[in-house]
Amino acid sequence: HIGAEGAKAFAAALEKNATLTRLDLGHNSIEAEGGRAIGAALEKNAALTTLNLGDNSIGPEGGRAIG
Repeated sequence: HIGAEGAKAFAAALEKNATLTRLDLGHNSIEAEGGRAIGAALEKNAALTTLNLGDNSIGPEGGRAIG
């Protein structure tokens, strides 16, 4: 489990990503904090087309941040 801190690290990489199109982060206890970080990164990422965040307890707040 990468948790919220690991999600923040992935988010930083996603902001710069230009080649990765699929990412599976399911079952990693990302929670709302990690969801917010991923959501912010996705605003800057045009390459990612498929993202799995299932079973991460992101909740409504994290879900809204992701869109």
